Amino acid sequence: MKRVVVEGGIAGLQHAFCDHPDCPSYIKAHAWGHIKANDAGWFLQRNGDCWCPQHIPSWVAEWRAKQKENQ
Repeated sequence: MKRVVVEGGIAGLQHAFCDHPDCPSYIKAHAWGHIKANDAGWFLQRNGDCWCPQHIPSWVAEWRAKQKENQ
């Protein structure tokens, strides 16, 4: 997966990078990192794609509104 890199340490630290081309933004690729990223405005898909708050695709607002209606 192109978005995950392992950096140092015994277990290694994995980062998930924003899917927007040339964006250096990343989050820690573990459960707590995903929770914090969501709170910070990142959009994370179940298939592993993720976008930082500056590069969220235009269709996400409509998708979120539809999800809110279904609750």
